[in-house]
Amino acid sequence: MEHDSLDDEVVEYENDADLPFVNSRNESAVGSHPDVDYAIRVRPEDPEKKVVVKKTIRIKHEDTMPLETSKVTCQREAKIMRAARHAHTIEVIATYFYKPPTEPNILNFYIVMANAERGDLSKFLGSDSLNFKLNERWIGCLIRVVAYIHRLGIRHRDIKPPNILVNAKNEVLLADFGISKMSLGKTVPTTMPGWNKPRTPSYCAPEVDEAPGRTRGRSADIFSLGAVILEMLLSLFHSADYKELVHIVGTGANRSYARNINKVHDFLDKRIATRGQHAEMFELCRKMLDNNRDQRPQADTIESQWLSGSLMSVNDQLQCSTCDQSIPVTKEHNLVEACRNDWLGEVERLLISGAKASATGAIHQAARCTTQPNMGMKE
Repeated sequence: MEHDSLDDEVVEYENDADLPFVNSRNESAVGSHPDVDYAIRVRPEDPEKKVVVKKTIRIKHEDTMPLETSKVTCQREAKIMRAARHAHTIEVIATYFYKPPTEPNILNFYIVMANAERGDLSKFLGSDSLNFKLNERWIGCLIRVVAYIHRLGIRHRDIKPPNILVNAKNEVLLADFGISKMSLGKTVPTTMPGWNKPRTPSYCAPEVDEAPGRTRGRSADIFSLGAVILEMLLSLFHSADYKELVHIVGTGANRSYARNINKVHDFLDKRIATRGQHAEMFELCRKMLDNNRDQRPQADTIESQWLSGSLMSVNDQLQCSTCDQSIPVTKEHNLVEACRNDWLGEVERLLISGAKASATGAIHQAARCTTQPNMGMKE
């Protein structure tokens, strides 16, 4: 599949005949998502006619948010998706605008992604089917990809099973970065008309559940990830306990970890006290699901624990060979790592050699340094 350049300005189309992707006539909307369709590339034509997924975000002109301002916001979102490239994030093939000639107040923003043939994690949780068998390795993959995007200053804001996809290679992929936000600098406004806002009380943190309009920090991601990991762990090894947890947090629209957090803590405390199988993982989930967001561990810390084998026996079967393979080793990536490790000399060397100080994650990591490097910004 040929990829559009994701490093250039997002292209805007005004004629149907120019659109690079069209909905597949043989495929209907994906699952229960009316804004997501299967599609194929037609310009240039893909000889394999490989099916991809096309998400549509309809932006309506409002006096409070002109279309041009909304376009800039979408450009930033495209930048975030480029920065989040990883073996365990969904592959973004193209992003583009389309202004329907018959709807002057509408601008469509399209995100074209690879198709995850096996569906989302929801199908695997609690399933007895061999066709939807959970993979223990996925826990580590999710820990590592969340640590990676957090190092870049990106927070996902809606981690939940439907946003965790599985491809034909049986690899787990974090998806739906259309609602992500950069943690520093100018960010995507949550009030942008037409933007799909996250409304997932099931897995959201208590501070988000209590004030839905407030900013979701990285600690809120940790809470949501802790809930997902707990469900995966129980579904894999403790099926009776999984059913008990589902009973505690509820189902459907009433499902919520935040609103039942004391019961969830009691559930976990009993299993930690017995020091039985996976006690260390239950302890980790308990910390990730802390009521106090300041008490939750950071993703880097969780990743280090996982890789050390202190949480589970991380043998060859649990090691993921693809986790580090697709991280782009560029000057900008090295700059982020240098800022992260407080290597002031290396930061200065990379800046002199042409690394962009505005690289996603560089300013975020520089802000955490003990010694503040000069990032070339005016004071």
